[in-house]
Amino acid sequence: MPEPRQDVLLRSWVFLRPDRWGYVLAVLCAPAAALLSVVQPLLLREAIDGPIASNDPAGLQRVALWYLAAVVGSFVFQAGYTVIISYTSLRTITRLRRTVYAHALGLSQRVFDREPAGRLMTRVTSDVEALGETLTAGAVTIVVDVVLVIGIITAMFIAEWRLTLLILLFAPVLAVFVEAVRRVLRRLFAEVQTALAELNAFTAERLGGLEVLQLYRAEAQTLERYGVLLHRYRDGAVRTNVWDALLYAVMDATRSVVMAVLLWYGAAWLPEGALTAGLLAAFLDYVARLFNPIQEFSAKVAILQRASSALEKIFSLLDLDDRITPGQPVAAPLESLRLRGASFAYGDGPDVLRSVDLDVPPGQVLAVVGRTGSG
Repeated sequence: MPEPRQDVLLRSWVFLRPDRWGYVLAVLCAPAAALLSVVQPLLLREAIDGPIASNDPAGLQRVALWYLAAVVGSFVFQAGYTVIISYTSLRTITRLRRTVYAHALGLSQRVFDREPAGRLMTRVTSDVEALGETLTAGAVTIVVDVVLVIGIITAMFIAEWRLTLLILLFAPVLAVFVEAVRRVLRRLFAEVQTALAELNAFTAERLGGLEVLQLYRAEAQTLERYGVLLHRYRDGAVRTNVWDALLYAVMDATRSVVMAVLLWYGAAWLPEGALTAGLLAAFLDYVARLFNPIQEFSAKVAILQRASSALEKIFSLLDLDDRITPGQPVAAPLESLRLRGASFAYGDGPDVLRSVDLDVPPGQVLAVVGRTGSG
């Protein structure tokens, strides 16, 4: 499946721009939160190799207070980021939802003849919601993860460069795997959204015409067709969850392997005295913190793939130019209605009304009825 078009991604900026300062403020919280998170393992190393090793309670209390301040500060910046991004993204999604709904209201009847109402409803609800999930838990939070990963790797290099290089040997394998899964997830999410749109369209049409359906005793056929569509959506969702879970499982397994290799290499190959208890504790803490954003990134890949697919469908609706022609207001009450040479056809079909002349005096109602079955 092709990658999301650049013009689609650029067009989304129109809806983001009015709230841009909220996104900027949220992103600015990232370096502070990341820095305080990176400092914590260093303080842990200092406490173990310093006051604990030398039996210095006063020094341990001082380091513990710094560690507590770093934890509280990191929480404050993370909470601030969460509140700001949630509020800002909801404003953006509200603006987008209003735009899509207003555009749908202005489409001509020909569009609704071609497109089931349930499918259009999916564009206004589920697809817009997928983009909202990306803004709150996907696109912007990746900035926080990138800053955190860079900070952790830098601190690890400063602490012990040989152990850091050993850990980075796993990076190319993870990158190839994540990219392969990302491509599969993008295709699966597109299939799931299409299946959901078809399911919603079928449900809305059958419930809207329930009287006709019951009149012709078509309940069994309708339920059978509904089951086919429902199973198609279910199977696609299951496959998506399996690949997403596989990504999480591989990340978890890799983290455990990295920790084991770290212990083996540190004990067997580092010079004597280079691997202290504090350094080991700090590196184990860093590995756990390093894999957390990488593991979250795997989930955000799935969210981003869902959003990119939803964006293409939303803008395909906004690109529909088949709109109704606004009528002209009546300046004064009409004394009578006169119609001359009116014709009508369904789409490109033949005329079902041709050169109709009507005169309707005020206060009367006129109905034009054809033969049964004429349409």
